[in-house]
This record gives sequence, structure tokens and C-alpha cells, in this order.
Amino acid sequence: MKAWSRTMRAWWDDHEGVVADHEGVVADHEGVVVDHEGVVADHEGVVADHEGVVADHDFVVADHEDVVGRP
Repeated sequence: MKAWSRTMRAWWDDHEGVVADHEGVVADHEGVVVDHEGVVADHEGVVADHEGVVADHDFVVADHEDVVGRP
């Protein structure tokens, strides 16, 4: 969970409720992490599987049912 906390600390909600981190990675309204082209990916470019689960080698960043935001 330490890795999760370190990563999520950089996220925030803007006034429209879109979640973005300082590198410009955003989540849609369902909490799916997408890049600027709408491809489901985390900040390192790892693409999600067909169920929308986005993960790097250590932990799940978000899936299609999660709300991404401040911990």
C-alpha cells in the first residue's frame, strides 16, 4: 500500500471532477485511467486488459469500477 499512497498523492480533482496527475494522466467519470487519446493506460503507458484493469508491475492503479482521486 505504500506504493499506492506515493502514487495517489500526486492526483487531484479539478473543478469538473476530472482526475489528473501532474503528468497529465486523467481518469474518466467512471474512474478508468485514460491518456489524452482515450487509451486506457497508467502513467508509464501500461495498457489495460479488456476488463479495464490498469496496473503496473506492483499494483492496480484503477479499474472500471473504481473512483480515482485523493486517498
